[in-house]
Amino acid sequence: MKNRKLAWFYGWLTADGHLKPIHRPGKDVRSISWCLHSKDSDVLDKFKCMFDTNTKVRQHNYNGKPTVHFNIFNKDVVQEAFEDDPKNKIITKDCPWDYVRGIFEGDGCFYIRPKNNNLVTIFYGSKIHLQWIGKLISNYFNVKYKEPRYSANTYEIRWEGRIARLIAWRMYKDTTEDMRLDRKYSIWNNYNISKVSLQGNNEELENLLSAIETLNVNMYEIDKGLIVRISGMNILNTCKSLSSIISNEMSIPTGIPFLGKGKKKNYSLYLKDIFHTINTPACNA
Repeated sequence: MKNRKLAWFYGWLTADGHLKPIHRPGKDVRSISWCLHSKDSDVLDKFKCMFDTNTKVRQHNYNGKPTVHFNIFNKDVVQEAFEDDPKNKIITKDCPWDYVRGIFEGDGCFYIRPKNNNLVTIFYGSKIHLQWIGKLISNYFNVKYKEPRYSANTYEIRWEGRIARLIAWRMYKDTTEDMRLDRKYSIWNNYNISKVSLQGNNEELENLLSAIETLNVNMYEIDKGLIVRISGMNILNTCKSLSSIISNEMSIPTGIPFLGKGKKKNYSLYLKDIFHTINTPACNA
């Protein structure tokens, strides 16, 4: 858990942190600083607890906006931060999605389209970091790589629909309150209202299936198992990625996605020995 928190911290450093190379005779006072909107002050309090520091989170008014400012003087952390790009560190390689979550919380956003309640997940930042994130998403979810595009003096990469939901699910999977930004987590948590309930108390699988439930998804109980059927265009790769996630990370055998019958193209996964009940969906997208 410690490494996951550090990876999340380095994500925030990449997105919104500032390295201050201040030297005084006989004393190294280099530091890492943040200046955030006051509505995100909780993340700085979590950094304070992480590094057990008494440094105060100071409140300011910057260009008419309430802001909070915080410095970290931890020598080991500061030294590492000045030595290398955080994404090259062993910690971020071992915990890539915690690092991505930190970048997203610092320099990304969720957008929910009012017409169809569709979720859009957007990352902003430098081209090299967004290329790294794009490759991670492409490889993990088995989807086509997206090249960051330049817009409004920065680079961005955005996903909408099922992949946006799956990215949000993966970023906040197994996180605790002390390693996430309350404001952005609450957007995802309130949007992704649980709709799937499985017997056997498999919360991890429930959360994943709930993340895709608002798509064109149907579920059927058969032979003490669960068939997850997804309809639409270009959904074979989605089924393959779900199969990989469920079997590799949750140790639940799924088998190979198979083509279903019907006028509308669909693929299905068979989850063995899963009992389930499905509640009424909270939204349609």
